[in-house]
Amino acid sequence: MSVFYISDTHFSHDNILKFEKEKRPFETIEEHDEYLINAWNETVSENDTIIHLGDVCFKPATRLDPVMKQLNGNKILLLGNHDTLRADRYLRWFDQVHSVIADKQRGILFSHYPVHTSQLDYRYRFNVHGHSHSKQIDDPRYINICCEHTELRPINEAQLNTRIHKALEQGEK
Repeated sequence: MSVFYISDTHFSHDNILKFEKEKRPFETIEEHDEYLINAWNETVSENDTIIHLGDVCFKPATRLDPVMKQLNGNKILLLGNHDTLRADRYLRWFDQVHSVIADKQRGILFSHYPVHTSQLDYRYRFNVHGHSHSKQIDDPRYINICCEHTELRPINEAQLNTRIHKALEQGEK
C-alpha cells in the first residue's frame, strides 16, 4: 500500500486543453480524460491512497460520477477553486475531504492554492500545492504537483521526497 499525489486533473474541462495545450496535447476532452484515467490506474492500485490537491472535475455534478467509478485507490480530496459542490457531497467519491493537510512531522503543508510565504517562514518548510498549472513559483519551498508537472499522472511518496530533496539542495545554494 502506497501513497500518491496529484492535482488539477480538470476532468471534463474543455478549456484546459486551450489553457495548457503544450502539456495536455489532446484533440478532445474525452481523449484527455481517458488518458488521465488510464495513467492514474497504471500508477495507483485499488489498495493505495491518493491525495488529490483539488480541481478534480470542472462539472462535478454531472461528470464526476462516471470518472470516479473508474479510478483506483482510496481517495482524499483537498478542495480546489473548481470543486464547487458542498464539501460533504464529495464524500460520495472520496473517503475524506479537507481544505488542507498539515504534515507537521515533515514540515509540509498540502494545499490546493500556494500558501503565503509567511506560513513557510515559521510553520512549515514546504508547501506541496496545485492550482498554478504550468507556472512555477521561484522559491524551492513550493512544490507544484499539478498534472503539468507530473506527466499527467500521480506521483508516489518517493517521487515527492525526491522533489523535496532537490528543493533542499536549491535552498542551500
